[in-house]
Amino acid sequence: MTTIQAFNTRRLYSKHGQRIAYARLKSGNVAMVDIDRHLDYVLLHRPDFTPNHASVLRAYDANRTASYSKEEYEEAEALRAALEVAAAAL
Repeated sequence: MTTIQAFNTRRLYSKHGQRIAYARLKSGNVAMVDIDRHLDYVLLHRPDFTPNHASVLRAYDANRTASYSKEEYEEAEALRAALEVAAAAL
């Protein structure tokens, strides 16, 4: 089962702030959505990368996006609706 985490950066991108949800993919990369900026990414992981709110935000801010395979794209797409729900619930 995939664990989805969500947090609000409190940056003022919308009246709700900046709500982000993320989950680790089978490959180790991280799928994330920024519901307030209407963006979604697969973030590149490093061997020492432990996804948490701070590390995901650092990777996002640094634009550490990943190239991904068809399988990884499909996995991220399958998670997108659940990620959006988690972010919107904040």
